[in-house]
Amino acid sequence: MTGLILERGAKLTAIEIDRRLAGELMLSHPGLEVTVEDATKVLWPACDVFISNVPYHVTSPILMRLLEHDYKRAVLTVQKEYAERMVAGPGTKDYSRLSIAVYCRAVCENLGTLPPGAFSPPPKVSSSIVRLRPRRFPFKVMDRKLYYELVRVLFSHRRKMIGTTLRRSFGVPTGVDVPFERQRVEELAPEEIAKIADAVAMSRRASG
Repeated sequence: MTGLILERGAKLTAIEIDRRLAGELMLSHPGLEVTVEDATKVLWPACDVFISNVPYHVTSPILMRLLEHDYKRAVLTVQKEYAERMVAGPGTKDYSRLSIAVYCRAVCENLGTLPPGAFSPPPKVSSSIVRLRPRRFPFKVMDRKLYYELVRVLFSHRRKMIGTTLRRSFGVPTGVDVPFERQRVEELAPEEIAKIADAVAMSRRASG
């Protein structure tokens, strides 16, 4: 893959944690800039395009870093089930915190599935190719930090009604009206969850 990218005349920086593989890259492609570091920790350079066959065990930390990074387009190979969660919408079994995290920061497309035999050695699971393009936060919310905390807690109790979780975990008084309080988080669009976050924020201001 590295060779194909270089053949197109791209200026490429590779990040590789394995020193043996990094050495092979440099021997095969003289002049290639190789950073021998852990991609979950090292400072990434700004880039137009980010491309990776992401190691499955570090997919989430790399994706979260990417969503905050300076890039124009990204193409990733991830586990098939992970890709399905990335693009899932409300009311589906794969809808999750991950779905919302991606939706709030990028336009994401699932481009298709790769069988295990596409890799050597073949993994035990199928993979998918996803493409992301960054975008601005797509809706208004009073407190984004509170919003993401709310998403985390609600999906941790996804089988409970919204109102029950808010009163137990966020201390929202019983008399305060909360949008969608008799629904479950898996039924709500990210924009609807923002309305709940704003109600919690206003309740805190009123009590403070």
